[in-house]
Amino acid sequence: MEGAKSIVARIKSTGDMRVSIDQVGSLSREGVVSSQRAVTHLKNLTSQELIGLIQKAKEFVGAAQ
Repeated sequence: MEGAKSIVARIKSTGDMRVSIDQVGSLSREGVVSSQRAVTHLKNLTSQELIGLIQKAKEFVGAAQ
């Protein structure tokens, strides 16, 4: 992977959440990268699950811990 990749966590007005990696895709609840909205617009995530997905995204792009 070339260049730095941005990680974005979004909370929509509907309450759906999404963790995305710039130019890669978004994470499913299981932490798998996907471009399918049905599996990446996540409902009822706990704060711990959201933090876990952000951590997985950081691991994916090789960000320093």
